[in-house]
Amino acid sequence: MRRVGIIGGGQLGLMLCESLGKLGAHIRVYDPQPNAPARRACHDFECAPFSDLASLTRFVQECDVVTYEFESIDLNALEEASLAKGVHVVPATAVLATTRSRVAEREFIERLGLPCAPFRVAHNSKELKTALDKLGLPLVVKTDRGGYDGKGQWVVRHDDEKKKCEEEASAFFQANPADQKQSLLVERRLELTAELSCIVARRKKQSVCFPIFENEHEQQILALTRLPATLPKQVQNEALAIAQKCAEGFDLEGLLTVEFFFGRLSPEGPEQLLINEFAPRPHNSGHVTRCATNLSQFDALARCLLDLPLPNLHLLPREPDQHFEMINALGKDWEAAGGRNAWREQHCRAANVLEVYDYGKEESRPLRKMGHVLRVMDRNTSS
Repeated sequence: MRRVGIIGGGQLGLMLCESLGKLGAHIRVYDPQPNAPARRACHDFECAPFSDLASLTRFVQECDVVTYEFESIDLNALEEASLAKGVHVVPATAVLATTRSRVAEREFIERLGLPCAPFRVAHNSKELKTALDKLGLPLVVKTDRGGYDGKGQWVVRHDDEKKKCEEEASAFFQANPADQKQSLLVERRLELTAELSCIVARRKKQSVCFPIFENEHEQQILALTRLPATLPKQVQNEALAIAQKCAEGFDLEGLLTVEFFFGRLSPEGPEQLLINEFAPRPHNSGHVTRCATNLSQFDALARCLLDLPLPNLHLLPREPDQHFEMINALGKDWEAAGGRNAWREQHCRAANVLEVYDYGKEESRPLRKMGHVLRVMDRNTSS
C-alpha cells in the first residue's frame, strides 16, 4: 500500500483524501490545525506548524510520495527531506519554485513564447515609478509571492491610485529588505471579457486536459464556475493548447491549473487570451469536475500520485441547452442563509442541485470558503 502524504489539510486535501481512499492508498496529512477538514478522511494526521521543519522533514520521509495543497511551503526543507529518503514530490519542487513566484512565472511564460500581459519587475521604489510611467494605465501591481484571492495587489487606474500605490509600495519595500529578494510585478491590466482556467493532469508523458472552465469573481474571489464555457471554440482550443505547452515546459507530473484572462489591452485593440497565473494543485474552479466529468480533478491527481493510468476525459450527459455550475459558499453566504444547517437545507431542496459540500471548517469568516454547490442550469437561466 503506497503511503501518500499531503501537506495541508484544507478542503483540497480533504477531497484528495476521498479520491485516494477509493484507490486503496494509505493517506497521511500534515496541518497545524487540529481540526483541519482533511483529518476526518486520512489514516495518519500530523498536527504541527508548517514552520516546524523537523516535524515536516520527518513527515515527508515517512511517505512514498508527497503532494501539497498550497504553494507557501518551505521549499528547501521539502527538497532536502525528499532527496534524503528518495521521496517523490508531485508536482516536483522545480515546478513549485516557479509557480510560487509571479515574476518567475512571467519569465517561464516568456521562455516558452506564450502570451501574457506586458510587464516589468520592480525591486525598489525607483524601479516601480519607472514601471508605472513606462507601461501606462491601467495597471495592476502584485507582490512576487504570497498573494491569493486578490491579496497583495494594487489596481492602478488613475493618478490618485498611482500615487497611493507608490506610497504603499514604498512601505512594502522598507518592510522587505533586499536580502529577502521580495519584488513587485507591474503589468498592464486588461479590459476583461472573460476569465478562464484549464487543468492538465500528467504522468510519465501521458497527459489529459479537462474542458475549459469559465469563471466569475466577486471581490477577486471565485464566485461561480461554468462548464462548458460559453466562449468560441477557437478561444477554448487555444487555451487547451497553451495549457498543454505549459505542462510540457514544466515536465509536469501531477496537476497544473493555468488561469487565463480574455480581453483587450486597449479599447481599440483585439481581444486576446493571456496567461494570468499557475497553480500546481487542484483548483477551486475544478470542483465542478466532481459532478460534470467522468473523472474529477482529485481522482486525476490521485491516479498520478499512485502511478495509475489516466483515462480519456469527457463531460457527463446533460440536455443540449444545459451547463454545469459550481457556486462557492463563503462565510457571508452562510450568514445570509441563517447558518450552516439553513444553507445546506436551502440548496439540498433544489431539484437541479447535484452536490452540496460542507468543508467542515469550524470558524466562519465573511470571505472564507466554507463549501460549494454543484448544479445543472439551463443556459437561458440567469445564474
